Amino acid sequence: MVAVERVTWKAIAIGLALVIGITVAGCFSAFLRYDLIGTGHLPRCALFPVMVLAALNGVSKWLFGKPLFTRAELLGIYCTILIMTGIPGQQYADYLYLGLIAPIYFATPRNLPALLQYDINWLPYIPDWLVPSKDPRSGVIAWVMEGMPEGAHIPWQAWVMPLAIWTVFFVALFTAHLVIAAILRRQWADNEKLTFPLAQIPVEVADERRLVAVARNPLFWFGFLIPTVIYILRALHLYYPTFPNVNIYPNWGALFQNRPWDVLNYMPFNLYFDMIGITYFVATDVGFSFWFFWVVRRLQMVVRSAMGLSDHQPPMEQQSIGGLFALFLMHAYIARHYFRDFFRRTSKASGVKPMGNRCRPAP
Repeated sequence: MVAVERVTWKAIAIGLALVIGITVAGCFSAFLRYDLIGTGHLPRCALFPVMVLAALNGVSKWLFGKPLFTRAELLGIYCTILIMTGIPGQQYADYLYLGLIAPIYFATPRNLPALLQYDINWLPYIPDWLVPSKDPRSGVIAWVMEGMPEGAHIPWQAWVMPLAIWTVFFVALFTAHLVIAAILRRQWADNEKLTFPLAQIPVEVADERRLVAVARNPLFWFGFLIPTVIYILRALHLYYPTFPNVNIYPNWGALFQNRPWDVLNYMPFNLYFDMIGITYFVATDVGFSFWFFWVVRRLQMVVRSAMGLSDHQPPMEQQSIGGLFALFLMHAYIARHYFRDFFRRTSKASGVKPMGNRCRPAP
């Protein structure tokens, strides 16, 4: 029998400490730089700490003969961070915080005169306990948009009630996400046999033998140094403009003068090193769809321009929403037998008999 490694309290404590640090750093980065460090297909703020800890493992084994963390502990820390990585910087800082401020601030004609023609007043429909204040000129609202006066103090008290209420909502929401993922895990892993390619990266980082093999490969360090040097130069240029800058967001300029092809002018060619690396792990057909539908979207803009239409963003967003609905219906249809068996068994009054391997939600 294979020994089962368990996550220790040490790993839980380190994971929670990193969660607190990443929460602060994520909000700071989102507000000042709009750099969402917790988003992406493979969040860097989740993978980077695990890589550092794995490197410390090697140092500890070299000096003291044993690693600081087991493989299970490293993966436990990674999962702890991964669960919350996109919440602070994007969900809370961008959506929740600004979402509780903006409707109040822009409800007054002084801040948004365009609303006068519609005679809109939504403040009566917002409960007092759901927002920090309903007065657009109060410090807790106006100071966010206009800056805090010198000598003033942040009105923390006004945030206690709304944040407590929204925390209950978000805890319930993300718990529901985890429950749904647990229900679908066996359908995804056993029935559809999805490969979860991005999960291979932290698993291999936590594997000491694989990590040592990678560290001894010169090609790894060559690929590692390319984005590292470029981003270091960009960071130095940001703080010290005399340093050279490397433009990783170029465009091809104005190539076309007349409609409809002029919509292709200044087409961006953004260079995302993380996406280049991730593409190596995805299936070929998925990688193909990345660029193919990007080209299709640009050609749609050309066709719309030829028809005399100019505002291309709304229909593209509606297509994306429609695509998500189609994807949901497709997956629901594929899993229809699994859902049938699952709800049939869970609806039984006894609920004592174990579920079969085919429809059990979690191991």
